[in-house]
Amino acid sequence: MIEKGKSFQSVFIRAAGIASLTGAVLYLLSVLFHPHGYARAAVPLSIVFMLMGVVGLHALLWKREGRLGLMGFLFVIVGLLLGFVGMAGSALGILNPNPLAPIINTGEHLGLVFIGVGMLFWGIVTLKVKALGKWSIVPLILSVFGLAGIFFVNADIFAALERAGAPQLFALCWGLLGYALLASQTKKVSTD
Repeated sequence: MIEKGKSFQSVFIRAAGIASLTGAVLYLLSVLFHPHGYARAAVPLSIVFMLMGVVGLHALLWKREGRLGLMGFLFVIVGLLLGFVGMAGSALGILNPNPLAPIINTGEHLGLVFIGVGMLFWGIVTLKVKALGKWSIVPLILSVFGLAGIFFVNADIFAALERAGAPQLFALCWGLLGYALLASQTKKVSTD
């Protein structure tokens, strides 16, 4: 019976890794090609897939993460939910011009800070237990990009960071997280 539970956990973590990779690709494509019309749904959908990756990391760290990891999980979930609301709001373009845009954008950028703090906590736990093997540094790298979100409240700095490739690097890190989740389970299967 225990083996079934472990097998389900492994399958779930793999699925979360695939979701994180998919979210990273969708987000990267949206950053590169700025979709219009119905294609803009890819933007909030990418965040939904990234949320699945977060739940996969939580499953991987289950019973090893302690309070610090649980706080990390909560911070990242809040951050991604704020990002989802912001991106969904901009994707829908409810009103044009949208008087809520500054509030939505501020929430979205604040969401990055929550992601950064959460990934910082998770990064410490992940490194401590070496949960992702040689990729255990990825959550800490994601924390740097998330914490940089505090600068996104200023429109000029936000534009400069976007031009410098920060969104592309953010997508790359989410892709690496997905790959690391998959690799952690592949290695586990080969040693079982």
